[in-house]
Amino acid sequence: MQQKLIACGVGEAVVDVSLNVNMTNLRKLNLSLDDSVYLDKERKKLLDEFLSDKNPKITAGGSVSNTVSVLSSLYGDTAFIGNIGKDELGQIFFNDLRSNNILVSSNIFNDNVETSVCYVFVTPDAERTFAVFKDNSSHIKLDETNKDYIRSSNYLILEMYMAREINDCLQMEEAIKIAKKCNTKVVVSLSNQRIVKEYKKQVHNFVASADIVFANLYEAQALSNTSQVHLMIDHFLSLNDDKEYLITLGRRGAIYFKNGKAFYQPSFKVEPVDTTGAGDMFTASYLYGISAGLSIQESLKKACYMSSKVICQQGARYLGDIKSAFNEI
Repeated sequence: MQQKLIACGVGEAVVDVSLNVNMTNLRKLNLSLDDSVYLDKERKKLLDEFLSDKNPKITAGGSVSNTVSVLSSLYGDTAFIGNIGKDELGQIFFNDLRSNNILVSSNIFNDNVETSVCYVFVTPDAERTFAVFKDNSSHIKLDETNKDYIRSSNYLILEMYMAREINDCLQMEEAIKIAKKCNTKVVVSLSNQRIVKEYKKQVHNFVASADIVFANLYEAQALSNTSQVHLMIDHFLSLNDDKEYLITLGRRGAIYFKNGKAFYQPSFKVEPVDTTGAGDMFTASYLYGISAGLSIQESLKKACYMSSKVICQQGARYLGDIKSAFNEI
């Protein structure tokens, strides 16, 4: 049996390729502001050609990977379940896991796939547009080592980007069954509003199995099937399913819901540079706060503060000392 972990994350193993662009660039690339699109190999080639004379920032990324990385810095013991190729980008991702002391099974490597890549285009308003390439043959597979990671964790964290693939859904369902038997809490991140809309049945099934659900405003609106903020709030207030729902509202802060009760936390006023990773930082900081014995309100405050720190820099990973920043307030 493994040592006790704070979390085991199951998610897409992605390398981020980030670049500051303007709206003209986005239009030339046939991308819409704040969108998230999936690329075939031909369109990936076009983006690579566009970037060939640029100097993009290349870092390990992926929503759950980012969250687990923060938890590793705050707590120390975490694990990640994903799939990478034996290629240059895969080695970048693997080296990042190792440098952050994140546990992985040897089956993370797959000889027959290309490592997934997320092109992150940041416009002057600090908003992000994502273009993702994922090899269709890249799927997670739970081995005994991965199953032990789940059994040994306080939290199993799942991202709904994985809900697009039937095989990945089956593996996440198996992970949930293991977690439920071991009193490991199931955490679901909704990931993207388009995912919530296009894979509605899968997302709702995973939410039904969750103990804690994280979403941004647009994802929460998609889940509650309304575009009106006040109706979305009414929806989550009306739920009596014993789940925790945490919804980030950007500049307006965040709200916590459970069984008709709500806590609100205002945001910390900053001038954002890049909002990539804000939700991942929020999720990790809240979970660590609760695990460290802080109250819901205190954990919400910490989560909002840490999110405000990461958006004041370029990239999804905070460049400063995470534990020191967490203890600043």
